[in-house]
Amino acid sequence: MEVSKLLSEEKLYQTFIKSGRKIKVKKSFYSGHLTFLADGYFAKLWKGLKNETRLNLKKYKLSDFEQLALVSYVGPLAHVFQHESYSNLLFPIRNICNALDSVLLKAPIFKDSVKLYRFCIREDLHDLQVNEKVFFRKYLNTTLNNWKKDTDVYIITAKLQQTKARCVYKLYNKNGENQVTFIRNAQFVVTKIELHGSHKWFYLDEI
Repeated sequence: MEVSKLLSEEKLYQTFIKSGRKIKVKKSFYSGHLTFLADGYFAKLWKGLKNETRLNLKKYKLSDFEQLALVSYVGPLAHVFQHESYSNLLFPIRNICNALDSVLLKAPIFKDSVKLYRFCIREDLHDLQVNEKVFFRKYLNTTLNNWKKDTDVYIITAKLQQTKARCVYKLYNKNGENQVTFIRNAQFVVTKIELHGSHKWFYLDEI
C-alpha cells in the first residue's frame, strides 16, 4: 500500500466528520472503528519523520508505508494495532497491521540474556498463576528499562533460540524507551510471582 492512499483515506474521513457525517462515504466510516482517523495522526507523523530517521529505517529495507506503520505503532496510535482477532479487520487497519508484521520480521532479533519489562495496564492479565501458560494474540510491547513504575509488572525472559522478540528500538528509539516487541501469538509460562506492596511481579519465560 502507498502512503498517499492512507493519507487520502484519512483526509476523506476528516471531511466526513467535518460535514456532520452528511457526505456519502463507504459503510466502514460509520462503524465506529475508524474514529482515530479524525485526528490526522498519519499525516502529522509522516510530515514529522526526520530524514535521518528515514535513512536509518531504509538500512533495514523498510518501505515508506512500513516506516509510517512503525512510527505510528511506537507513537500515538499503538492501540490501533491491538486486536483480539486479526481476521476481517477494516481497511486501513488491516493494511497497517500487515505492514507492522513485515517491519517486525525485518527488525533485529533480540539475542540478549537480560530481562525485559512490561509495566502492566488495565487491559493486561493480572490474575496469572505459577505454571500457567499465557498466549498473547496481540503484539506485546516490553522495554529493556526497569522504570520501577507503581504497577503490576511482567518480567520476561526471552528464548535464546527462535524467540519472537524483536529490537524495535534499533529501528526507532522513541524517547529512549528501548522498546522490544514480541510478534503476535507469543507464548509464555509463569515461573514465579512476587508481591510488592499492592502490586504483583510476574516472571514469564517465553516458550
